[in-house]
Amino acid sequence: MVLTGYKTDVGIKKEVNQDSLIIRRATTEVGEVTFISVCDGMGGLSFGELASAEAVNVLNSWFDEDLPELLMEGISDQSFKDSILPRIEEADEKISQYGREHYADCGTTMTAILLYNNHYATVNVGDSRIYKLTAKGIEQLTHDQSVVQQLLDSGQITAEEAEVHPQRSVLLQCVGIGERAIPDFTFGSYEEGDVFFACSDGFRHQLTADEMYQALYINRKEDIKDIEEVNELKKDLVDRLDYLIEVVKERGERDNITVVVCSM
Repeated sequence: MVLTGYKTDVGIKKEVNQDSLIIRRATTEVGEVTFISVCDGMGGLSFGELASAEAVNVLNSWFDEDLPELLMEGISDQSFKDSILPRIEEADEKISQYGREHYADCGTTMTAILLYNNHYATVNVGDSRIYKLTAKGIEQLTHDQSVVQQLLDSGQITAEEAEVHPQRSVLLQCVGIGERAIPDFTFGSYEEGDVFFACSDGFRHQLTADEMYQALYINRKEDIKDIEEVNELKKDLVDRLDYLIEVVKERGERDNITVVVCSM
């Protein structure tokens, strides 16, 4: 049984929630597939909200129109890239064109993960993240496309300095602003009971990796089919997300806050 849940909050500072998200599931001839995504929009007025919504629309179209054929033909790492990349380019151009027409810079991050047949494929532009939780701990699957991550990779700053760096929200890439977005991809496998979550930077800035792990790793020892037990697990997951969102807000996070969780 796949268990999903989400929470999105405008936060304590902004008037508009510029984050958008996806939770899609389908039963196909090759098994059940799950697709989740978080897109964190940026831009004045409502432009960021429109940018992230457009990115979500494009990803939904990919899931509905492109993924079925991809699964039937036999999905591979390369075929996943070849299939979803044109959709990201489509979103990039649509958002960029909208910005030009309205004399505004508007863009969005885009992070997404496809889960199928005990395999996963992630795609990422910007600094929204995807994590994997197992009995062994927490693993960040995506790599931030940001100034601070670049400084960290080159050894110019430490991980502790990165957490409080004044440029920690400055991106090297996003969908809709600047040069054509070039996404990063990761691939791997998972086991029953593993948990994945996608989040905006507003969710993770005020939380430690251990806090996220302790709250979101759901140790299910067996596949649960009883409807009452399933509903209880869903309620428990929502309660955990509510708790984390309140912690983030109490600690002064000023950005929008979004997280999507998928327990396999």
